[in-house]
Amino acid sequence: MSDRSQNRRWLAPLGGLALVASLSSPASAGLVFTQQIRGDGDAAKYQSMTMRTSIDTGGAKMEILSSGNPMMEEGNYILIQPDADAMLLVNPEEKSYASLDLGQLLGAVGQMMGGQESQAPAKKYPDPVVEKLLEEDGGTMLGRPTRHFRWRTQYTMGMNLPMGMSMEVATDQTEDVWVADIAIDPKILRSFEKMGAGAALPENFQKIVEAAKKTQTGFPLKRILVSKTKSTSTGTGMMARMMAKSAAKQEAEGPQTTTFEVTELSEQTVPASVFAIPPGYTETELMAPGMQMPNMNPEN
Repeated sequence: MSDRSQNRRWLAPLGGLALVASLSSPASAGLVFTQQIRGDGDAAKYQSMTMRTSIDTGGAKMEILSSGNPMMEEGNYILIQPDADAMLLVNPEEKSYASLDLGQLLGAVGQMMGGQESQAPAKKYPDPVVEKLLEEDGGTMLGRPTRHFRWRTQYTMGMNLPMGMSMEVATDQTEDVWVADIAIDPKILRSFEKMGAGAALPENFQKIVEAAKKTQTGFPLKRILVSKTKSTSTGTGMMARMMAKSAAKQEAEGPQTTTFEVTELSEQTVPASVFAIPPGYTETELMAPGMQMPNMNPEN
């Protein structure tokens, strides 16, 4: 599997967590819930995660209880501080914290794959196509009545990569979601939406998808996302061949299923102190600037 493919799978759980909150409506009550994320195939070892999230008007705290994701290690937690427009990854063992800027992180990974080379202008792609396939009574989950929605979303994205490579990925997703009538403070929603845009779709695509799904309101207690992708890449050299091989292997495996499920939930007030950095913690960076891997394209 290529580094780029691994990176997308490491970030996938973040996109799912963001969407947990992004479809809710304003409210003032605090919320504490535990969510399990499960993947299948090769993605399972990166996506499997259990998190406990506390949300109130002061922010959000997402504690990583278990994880196979090397970027989101067990024992760490994410803080969202909407008043400061901050999203932080906190490491209690090292008594440190770092800004969690997913866009910057993707750029750093790209730099590690080949340095800062000139890139061709980005190609424009059609807007995502979103269809509502089903809306019905979803039964009861965690003692709460739910509505069941099924959506199909299709879109194509491309990226210019270092060493003269490029990749285009066509995605066809079917999403089943069960929502309960629970709402979240709008300040928190804006932070989660930024998180989702960085991990899943470009911001303009994200807005189109959210607008299409505006009839779905409430708090998702369960989501089952089935994704089918077809990748094409251009370029020469070892890295290009690795990317092509990884894409062919993923397509041969068929659709990838990721399940997001809330297993415990309670409405309660969460103290503002929960969303603060503990005294004595030192700010660090997720990736040191200037980090590069050796050139893996010997033909150039």
